[in-house]
Amino acid sequence: MSTQQQIQENEAKEGAMMFGSGVYIAGVIAATMLFITFVLTAFPKDAYFSRFIMTGAGLAVGASMLAFPNALHNWVFERKHRKITVTLYYIEMAFIAVNTVVSFVVLLSKATSFDAPAWAVLYEPFSILSIVYVIFAWGTIKITDPKAKTKQLEKEYQETFDLRVAQKQIMFLEGAEGEAAIASAALQKINKHGEEKQTSSLFSGRSVHINEATTVSPNVKEQRIKEAGTPPTSFQD
Repeated sequence: MSTQQQIQENEAKEGAMMFGSGVYIAGVIAATMLFITFVLTAFPKDAYFSRFIMTGAGLAVGASMLAFPNALHNWVFERKHRKITVTLYYIEMAFIAVNTVVSFVVLLSKATSFDAPAWAVLYEPFSILSIVYVIFAWGTIKITDPKAKTKQLEKEYQETFDLRVAQKQIMFLEGAEGEAAIASAALQKINKHGEEKQTSSLFSGRSVHINEATTVSPNVKEQRIKEAGTPPTSFQD
């Protein structure tokens, strides 16, 4: 096979994949819009907030159908993880199929004289479970991801390691070597506290003498000079 033929085959393959993706997306959009229309019939027209929330929930169900193929193509590669994802995907596909049929039948019965089958009427309240299933499915895919398992094992190892270290520290402190270390640390702390107290007292005494020297009044100074026999400088011409 020549290089040119290989290029043409790759282009044809990509074109077919794009066409298939377009068909798939269109089908999902149609089923989603039908389901949303069906769900909104359960709420009054003036219940704007509830209708807004349920519209978003219906879009989430449709987006889930788009997310499964993307996850299988770009994210899920480990064998067990992929098997779980594929299983959840087919279960959701069954949910979408039943919900689409029930939605159409119920809407048809409300718009025409067609009588909805009893099974469709009985299933109608439970169609909302597809929203809960989307949460369950993607939560399961997330927690079964091998990377999540690896991260969980690393945290478990770290916590076990920290616990063992703490236990060894307690055993050391309760032993003779630990008691000796504690006594030594306590003695050093006591000595350091005594030195700091002695230094503080020394500086406090010097501060008192300095304050006394700087706070003597001029009259006392003059009296002391007279007693010494030297005339004060302030009375000299």
